[in-house]
Formats: sequence, C-alpha cells, structure tokens
Amino acid sequence: MRSAGKRTSPACCAALLLAMSSAAFGAPDGVTGDANSSPARPRRAQTPARLFAEGRRQLELGAIDEAVRSLTLACQMRPLRTDYRIVLGETLLAAEQWDRAEDVFRRLVRTRAHETRVRTGLARVFAGRRQCDRVIRALLPLREQLACDALATLVNALEHEDHAELDRTVARARARFPDEVAFHLAWVDAALRNDRPMTALDRIASLRDAGIGGDALQFRAARAYLAQGRLLGSAELQVVQGGKIGQFRAGVLLVERRPEPDSFLVASEDSALACIRRALDAGVDDPGAHVLHARIWQRLGRADLAREILAGQQTRLLEQGSDADLTAYADVALDAGDAEIYIAAMRQRARRDTVRSDELLRTAFMRTAELCARRGDSALHLQWLYRAALIAPADADLWLAVGDAAWLNERFDTACEAYRRVMDLAPTQARAAEILRRIGDCPPESAKNP
Repeated sequence: MRSAGKRTSPACCAALLLAMSSAAFGAPDGVTGDANSSPARPRRAQTPARLFAEGRRQLELGAIDEAVRSLTLACQMRPLRTDYRIVLGETLLAAEQWDRAEDVFRRLVRTRAHETRVRTGLARVFAGRRQCDRVIRALLPLREQLACDALATLVNALEHEDHAELDRTVARARARFPDEVAFHLAWVDAALRNDRPMTALDRIASLRDAGIGGDALQFRAARAYLAQGRLLGSAELQVVQGGKIGQFRAGVLLVERRPEPDSFLVASEDSALACIRRALDAGVDDPGAHVLHARIWQRLGRADLAREILAGQQTRLLEQGSDADLTAYADVALDAGDAEIYIAAMRQRARRDTVRSDELLRTAFMRTAELCARRGDSALHLQWLYRAALIAPADADLWLAVGDAAWLNERFDTACEAYRRVMDLAPTQARAAEILRRIGDCPPESAKNP
C-alpha cells in the first residue's frame, strides 16, 4: 500500500488503465494484461424491453429524436410487438415525421383495424398534413369511443370543412367531458385556427358563463381580437391621475403617456393588448403568449419593444414553440432588423418540416438579402442571394439576381458563374444579349467555367 500523501505517477496510472482494459476486452497484440487484475463489469445488453423503456423515458423528457431511435431499434428486434409499434408511431407523430408515421400505422391497420388508438394515429397523420376530409372519414365513425385529444382533432377538421356534424359532435363531446378544460379550449382553438375570430369570441363567452377555461381564455381572446385588428379595442385618451404605463385602471390598460398632465392612450378590455396582458399577469406562460404579445407591439409600430419582449424567450421558443410561434417569432425578429435570430428561427422551422425545408430556407435567405439591401450592405445582400440560389439551382430568375448583385459589387467571377447558369437554364430569356455581353466583358481570370 502507498502512503496517504503519496501521488501515483502518470506512468503507473497508464499501466493500471492498460491492465484493466486488457482484462475486460482482451489485450492488444503483443501486450499481456496483469493476471491479477479483476475483470471489468460486462456491459448490459440492449434488450428490446430496455430500448423500449429508454425510448418512453426519452419521450417524456422531450428528447424526441433520441426516443425515435431507441423505439425504432426495439421494433426492429421485436417486429411483432404491437404495443412497441404503436408507441413508435405516436413518437413519429410528435416528431412530425408524417411519412414514417403513416407507414407504421398503415401496417398496424392491417391487423389491428379495430383498435381506436391505431385508427386515431393514422388520422393524426392526416391532420398533420392538413387533410381534413381524411381525418373526418377516419374518426367520425368512432367519435363515441375517442379520447379527448382525438375528439379535438376531429372537431378541428369538422370546423375546417364546415361540416354538418360539427355541432352534434361538439355537443356530445361536451356532454362526455364536461370538466375537460383541454377539449373546451381546443373547441375555441378550432375556430381560431380556421380564421373565425367572431365564432371563437362567442365560444369564449359561453365558456366564461359556464366557468370553464379561466385565464387561458384571455390568451385566446387576444388571438381573436388580433385577427380582427382590434389591437387597442376602443382606444381613447383618458386622464388618469397618478397613472403609470402598463397599469390597469378602471377597466382600461394605460398604454402610452401623452403630453397633457396625467393623460394616457388607453386600451379597452375588448382588445388584443389588454387580453394578453391579463393572461400574462395571471401566469399564462405558453411560448405562444409571449410571441402574441410581441406581435401586437410589432403591429403597433414598436418593433424594438417586440424584440425586447422576446429577447429572453429565444432558447425556449426554438425548442418548444409551435411552427406558428416560430414563424411569428422570425417575422418579429426580421421586422426588428435582427437577421441572426430570424435565420435561427427559420432554420428550426426547416429542420421540423423536411418536406418544405428547401422552400423555407430559400425564402428566409431571400428575405434576409432584402433586409441587407435596405440597409445598404451590398456584400451581405449578395451572400444571402447566393445561398438562396444554391438551394434552388434551377431558378433562373434567382441566378439572374445573383449575377446582377455580383456585377454591381464588381465580383465578376461570381457574376460570370451566375450569368452562365442563367443562360443554361433560360437561353432565350429577355436579357440574353446583355448577359452574354457581360460574360464577354468579364476579366480573363473570371472567364473560366466555375
């Protein structure tokens, strides 16, 4: 034994680690392990049951991509386990991998068509693709057996199609789930999602009368008023002695101080700004609520304030915000001139929507290029246009824009590359003679094919 204060040399540590690894895994060629070393504990086998349990745990923690990988492996090892495949399908839905989810549920339907959970899973694939008619065909015959969340999916589809069965389905669902707040809120959300703010406000009023929904209704009322353009409601000037901006006084929200003593611009209770403030003050902390608050100020011409509201929400919005939240967040950032945050939000949208990924990124890069042009930054304008063109290499008009921007920046190599692409894609286009002349005028070192 070594004394308590004596340190082991690095060489001894290395020898000890080598001996341990040799005992556990077999020594490398020409190296003999210490015969007295105790063997390392063998690694636990990744059984299907362990992989399935790990996938469920990862899903609960919100690590959806890791959950998909674990559950996929479990299903590959136990392809006949229906419960494994159902959970995998539902996890793929959470990951918005519609094609893979559809494949899983269609295979299940062949042998388990009688199971409501399987039919519901397939219907949620259709809902993700906004195929409301197929959602209705899949779920309407099952409405008496559907769980609350599946009923909400059906109601949204019926609302979108203005289906005759909407009122009957809602009435039955409210009778079955009288205290299920989530369904009642989904009923309001269906109207909002389908651009019916007046209907949404009527439903909010009926739920308030029934004592259902609480502060979450304020958030939805704000969405409805914003859709109607009622940012401040019955905005007016009022004299409020001792008032401060942001206070609620006598049923109105003090929005902006005016030059006259104790004079304020106020927002009435039936306004988007007042309702979202009521919701936030009451503790509603949905990422979408903060985005909505910012959008209202953006619409009021205060992009700086909108950006300030979202400054502390960036990580949370990128990880947890819905697609609509991300898009609104991106728009607020772009309007405030923050290209970095705008691109981060749109990249996240593109990662989620693999089908439209290229389209989303191309549009994002082009809008960023426009922002740079408005700022007079011609170099960045060219860079973002070029990135957009690389995503859409068959777009002759976009390559023409790249060529023109590069020509103005005296980037003749890039201009010639872009102009040649234009002539390959659209040789008869209106500016062909000018483009060919510019290619001919490029300096010799730019005249080579890229």
